[in-house]
Amino acid sequence: MRFTTLAIALVLLSACGAADPKATAITPAMLENRAQLEAVANRLEPADRGLFGQYVASRSFVAAGLGPPIVKADGSDPATVGEAIELMRRLEAKGERRDALEAERKDKLVPMQAEADRLVEVAREAGWAPAQVNESNAMGERINALNADYDARIAALQ
Repeated sequence: MRFTTLAIALVLLSACGAADPKATAITPAMLENRAQLEAVANRLEPADRGLFGQYVASRSFVAAGLGPPIVKADGSDPATVGEAIELMRRLEAKGERRDALEAERKDKLVPMQAEADRLVEVAREAGWAPAQVNESNAMGERINALNADYDARIAALQ
C-alpha cells in the first residue's frame, strides 16, 4: 500500500512537471488559465518568475493589439516556460546593450554639440565667412556620422 501511494504521488508530480517547471509546455489554454500560470510561476526561481511574468504580460499586450509578439529568432513562439524565460533574458540583455550604447552616444554628443554651437556663433560673428562656415559644417558632419554609427550599432541588436 505504501509503495502504491508513493508511486501514484511520483506519477502525479511528474505529470504536472514538478521536477522542472521550465519544461512545462506553453499552450494557449495555459496562457488563459491564471491558476495554471500561477502554479508554474510559483515553482520558478524569483528572477525566472519575473521574466516569465513579463512574457505572459507581453502576450496580453499582443492580444490587445498593443504591440508585436515576442518570438524566437525563427519567428515561432517559445514552446516551453524555459524557452520563454531565455527569450526574455536575451531581450533584456539586448535592451541593456542598447541603453549602454545610447548613454555612450550621449556622452560623446554633449561636448560635440557644445563645440558645434560655439562654431556656429563664431561663423555668425565672422559674418558667415566661408572658412568659419566650413568648420561649423564639418562639425555637423562629424555629429551626423557619429549618430549614423550608433544608429547602425543599435539596429544590429534587433
